[in-house]
Amino acid sequence: MKFLKPLVPPLILITVILVYFFPAVTGAQSILLGDFTGSDLLDLHYPFRYFLNEAYRNGSFPLWTQDLDMGYPLLAEGQSGPLFPLHILLLSLSPLQALNLSIVITLIIAGIGTYVFCHRLQISETASLLAGISFALSGVFIARLKHVNYIEVNSLLPWAFLCAEMFTRTSRPRWILLLFLVYSLAILAGSPNMTFIVVLSSFAYLVIRLTKTADRSKTKVANFF
Repeated sequence: MKFLKPLVPPLILITVILVYFFPAVTGAQSILLGDFTGSDLLDLHYPFRYFLNEAYRNGSFPLWTQDLDMGYPLLAEGQSGPLFPLHILLLSLSPLQALNLSIVITLIIAGIGTYVFCHRLQISETASLLAGISFALSGVFIARLKHVNYIEVNSLLPWAFLCAEMFTRTSRPRWILLLFLVYSLAILAGSPNMTFIVVLSSFAYLVIRLTKTADRSKTKVANFF
């Protein structure tokens, strides 16, 4: 049963998040976080999700809807995330349930990414697990649940750092390809400001790590001679 041991921390992390959002996961309640004049979840993201689902289920591409204002360009509105894979995968559910689950899955992605990244840094499993739970349920997510596209991009941040770290260790091009895949997913999620933060911070991390690696190599060569 040793092969199951590495799965225990991620399963604990997933369980904690599912228990925290249990009413929303089961469909008994909806996630709602208000603003001063309403809620972006109900006033913005739910209509987006509804019209995206309608378009895809009817076999059409979500370019435009005539049922918002005097017509609305769904594809041109990046915040709707019409091409984001998670949104497409949840099309079989009702728009409200899909919105609930997309939020919960986003937090799971953030937590697992943080756990894996910390563990790759040779941090203990317990500390990595606590880091994953802390990040997934931190204020940057819980206080911004109403901004679905923002938290979806933010959940990719630890994965971008993981790809950068693994490239500095292995020098394998596939990690750079995966890093750009993460960037692509961030763009599709539809939060330009958070995408900028993910790209800038992970790229800076990559440069710093590569610089330190090069300095160590030079030191080893100098000591050898």
